Amino acid sequence: MRKTACWIAAAAVIAIALTTGPPAVSASVDRLTDEELMDTLQESAFQFFWNEANPSNGLIRDRSASWAPCSIASVGFGLSAICIGIDHGWITREEGRERVLTTLETFWTGPQGTGASGYIGYKGLFYHFLDMNSATRVWDCEVSTIDSALLFAGMHYQEPEYIRTWTSLPADSEVEEVIRTFVIRQPLLWFDFVN
Repeated sequence: MRKTACWIAAAAVIAIALTTGPPAVSASVDRLTDEELMDTLQESAFQFFWNEANPSNGLIRDRSASWAPCSIASVGFGLSAICIGIDHGWITREEGRERVLTTLETFWTGPQGTGASGYIGYKGLFYHFLDMNSATRVWDCEVSTIDSALLFAGMHYQEPEYIRTWTSLPADSEVEEVIRTFVIRQPLLWFDFVN
């Protein structure tokens, strides 16, 4: 739980830093216990990832500006945050399951290619920034190994809370198969690490 709290706290700091204005500060902040402060930070971070998502495809904005595209790293953090939100009761298990399924389907079925537009990724990795509605490359951005890794980490989140959350859900072979297969689909050997 402590490690999860640290990750969520770090995500909260990032989320606040990316917003368009400073966060509101309450005069009673100095009266919060450590546990209350961590709960507040966790919920604020969760709410950023939940509210900045497009519920129709699961993509999450890079920042809280209406013009901001999706960052695939944000999606990875958001997938991890969903389990925290379920565990704390901020969303229901069904809401979390539906959002995860929608997100996985978007990345699994999105077109792969090298064009300047119209593609979500290339050879199993994904473009750093995607249009929030079409889920395709924007700004002629790069295929990002690090941001793809953060996305995959969100898909494979291994904290005990995540495992407890997902093992308590009814069996869903579709989710399990898609998550299992995402790793197999990553042909990292196409990178030329020698030259």
